[in-house]
Amino acid sequence: MNIQRPTSKKRGFTLVELLVVIALIAALASLAITGVRKAFQSADVAKTSQNMKEIYNALETLTSEGVDTGLHPPNCFPPAAGTLEDDPQPDFIWWDLVAEKLGFASQESSSYKWAEPFSETIFQNPLSEKTLGEGKDDWTSLYNDPEITRGSFAYNAELGGDVSANADSQSADVIPTARLQDESSTIYFGESDDNSTTKGWIFTGVENAPQGNYKESAHCMFLDGAVKLIKNSVLKDPESFDYYSRVSGKNLGNAPD
Repeated sequence: MNIQRPTSKKRGFTLVELLVVIALIAALASLAITGVRKAFQSADVAKTSQNMKEIYNALETLTSEGVDTGLHPPNCFPPAAGTLEDDPQPDFIWWDLVAEKLGFASQESSSYKWAEPFSETIFQNPLSEKTLGEGKDDWTSLYNDPEITRGSFAYNAELGGDVSANADSQSADVIPTARLQDESSTIYFGESDDNSTTKGWIFTGVENAPQGNYKESAHCMFLDGAVKLIKNSVLKDPESFDYYSRVSGKNLGNAPD
């Protein structure tokens, strides 16, 4: 008696099944890439806050030490820009003093020499698309090179007055500590706007307020050292910007949303 066994028939994947598998792999890869990007972005955001706070702490230390920057008085915040003793040219500014305090810059003759590229220091904004000091062939002060200071953080000149080349030296980047009011609601640092043609270190009005690279919001540090994420739709509004940037005359209970 012959018993016929069923023949086994191998069946391959259909085109539809292959397409489904490929789609699943693509989706998983996309999720993985998105997760990695978010992780890097979160690390950059944390580094941004850390850098701003480290600069802020150094400035506070300099202020507490009564640093005399030549033409400018001590006990100002931040320590002022100005000229060195017996030198009429403004060859340095407050970030040189911070760099010296943190050990990676030193005074040489009438200027400051940095020990490492600007982009490798805490002054480089991790969220920036620009490289701080890019194209500069030496590591001397960036004071006379405002066009390559984008890539760093913006500083609110509302607190310090005019910092242009023709400014009165007594008004450059300096505010007496006695004038500091409403510290928790006064912008000190912000992410610089890499698309701006203005100096990357400074924003003087709502027209060139810092925007950051994500454009929906900017990380801003206040005079008390707190870092807050502010929507650009709020920061760019003239009334809101005026509220945040003024050092007095604010209703702290009615901050812009």
